[in-house]
Amino acid sequence: YQPNDVLVAPNGTIFVSEGHGGANSRILTFSKDGRLIKTWGTKGSGDGQLDGPHALAMDSRGRLFVGDRSNNRIVIFDQEGKQLDVWRQFSRPSGIYIDKKDVIYVADSESESVSRNHDGWKRGIRIGSARDGSVTAFIPDPVDTATGTSAAEGVAADADGNVYGAEVGPKGVKKYVKAAATTAQAIPRTPDGRPDLQGIWKHGPVPNVGALPYLPAGLAKQRENGAQRATADPLAQCFLPGVPRIMLLDYPFQIFQMRDAVAMTFEWQHVFRLIYANGTKASTPLPFWMGDSRGRWEGDTFVVDVTNNNDQTWFDAQGDSHSDALRVTERYTMIDPDTIRYEATIDDPMVYSRPWTITAPLERQKKNVGRVLEYPCRAELEEARGEFKPEPRTWYRKDAPAVKPFPMASHAAAAAPVAAAGTFARTADGKPDISGFTEADAGGANWGFEPHNEPFTPGGRGVLVDPKTGGLPYQPWARAEKQNRYANNARGYDDPTAHCFPGGVPRALYVPSPFYIIQTPTYVVILLERMSWRIITLDGRPHLPDTIRLWQGDSTGRWEGDTLVVETTNLNGKTWLNEVGDVISYAATVTERFTPVSANLLQYEATVNDPVVFTRPWTIAMPLKRNPKGELLEVACLEDNQDLLHLKDVRDRGLQ
Repeated sequence: YQPNDVLVAPNGTIFVSEGHGGANSRILTFSKDGRLIKTWGTKGSGDGQLDGPHALAMDSRGRLFVGDRSNNRIVIFDQEGKQLDVWRQFSRPSGIYIDKKDVIYVADSESESVSRNHDGWKRGIRIGSARDGSVTAFIPDPVDTATGTSAAEGVAADADGNVYGAEVGPKGVKKYVKAAATTAQAIPRTPDGRPDLQGIWKHGPVPNVGALPYLPAGLAKQRENGAQRATADPLAQCFLPGVPRIMLLDYPFQIFQMRDAVAMTFEWQHVFRLIYANGTKASTPLPFWMGDSRGRWEGDTFVVDVTNNNDQTWFDAQGDSHSDALRVTERYTMIDPDTIRYEATIDDPMVYSRPWTITAPLERQKKNVGRVLEYPCRAELEEARGEFKPEPRTWYRKDAPAVKPFPMASHAAAAAPVAAAGTFARTADGKPDISGFTEADAGGANWGFEPHNEPFTPGGRGVLVDPKTGGLPYQPWARAEKQNRYANNARGYDDPTAHCFPGGVPRALYVPSPFYIIQTPTYVVILLERMSWRIITLDGRPHLPDTIRLWQGDSTGRWEGDTLVVETTNLNGKTWLNEVGDVISYAATVTERFTPVSANLLQYEATVNDPVVFTRPWTIAMPLKRNPKGELLEVACLEDNQDLLHLKDVRDRGLQ
């Protein structure tokens, strides 16, 4: 045996934790006369497993708290060995003490010193509640920097609340009087009491996890990948990075949090993650580049299970990779208002001999414009190669003259009536709840706004409501440009969406793919199944500076009664309005209106005001159908693009 700690329960049962670097990591229970009753736990990091159970304590309910030190967590069991909960908010536990009032004291003597895989956490004694897991105070290690064990390894408290720390490294016992404990910095919380993870984040220092526990075949594959990484790395082609790599790229991302879903929008290549937190399981067995993410709260930690991964992504630029048996378990724990501890445990029995974990702090980004911008990796790559050529009349240039939009007439509803009161759900702040899975009944708008039924083009009823006749009110040069795009076989290859670039506004909503709306009091976020996103701010902020130009523009919204009105400016002018080449420029202002009609129906209108291309504003309208049970799949457009070479051949050879 290699015992670490011993505890005697009120009924006389003796509990012993065993495992201090040896093969065993388990709990042994003995009768009061020393007879072995049972053992539980094996070495590992999964449920029911332990790695270096260093401390034991018991609360007033008879629950056994095990300081699972090498896994940076407390595991709570009943006295028969059934796992009840896992807490990570108390850091890396070397010692635990629980008093008669269920105040818990947890000593961390190794973070950022002995344990480099726990950087971002401070050594010291955390004080909180054994009943609900909250952390209420913290006594920091008096030593700022250490390479060995420091601060308290054992901990106890007296009836007056004074705290005693047994320090192995400094070889002493310190007494901390009650006034010395500093109140833990309060973290922001949502109205339902959960930690509020929302904001713009970017990873901090990522510790080296050391040699990965490869199986022989996995190690051989890593060496092959590493030798060819300049071209073989999926990110060299701007492909989807997968999880956890997307979390550790050197680009910021923004978190939006609802009760049943959490969204992350990444600056890199318009990637997003949609994490369902409504208790559902993966709806399809299909594998995805970004996997299928399902979240749940364990105390104040948001835990995400990522399954259904394909085998195409890498973990890093060195070629560390995985199979399609990969399962990633992520943990997001807010340790102060500006820091989230991120932890990802990799479990892939086809490639690795055991699970392994990477940790990093996520740091709040405060020096920004209040929202993430765009790094359209693939578009910039093709522009640099000369494969995506500028259009000087529509693309934004810094020397382009300022163009004033046309005066706008007062709005008149273009189509369906406003919903009667009580026919749709509302959010806590009284606004219509427009969140969830949505799909446009677009009337063929992606192939033309007027009624059409041409060969080789999907037909459509038409969605242009103003002007009612005569088509789009083009200026002569723009009409000629549209006809040139259509007549010269350019409409396939030269359409930016054929290259999987973002669709722009308003096109992104009527490209024939569904989308998912995230709604908070200050943002509406539209996640587009073709792997792109739009952020609409609702807090009254001004538009971005004119020199910042984006594929999806800058959208600001406001509520006019029960209608969400969105104004989009700052477009880059690189998009088309549809596959038949309708033109839009950098000077466009697009005003959209989302109006509830019934519980599962919205009326959508978009007015385009572009004085560079048109002679006056014009408007389209269409219904948006909601499906409360619908879920987005992953359309990996760029990664699965099999048609682009064919379209290029059609254009270059003039084929019909």
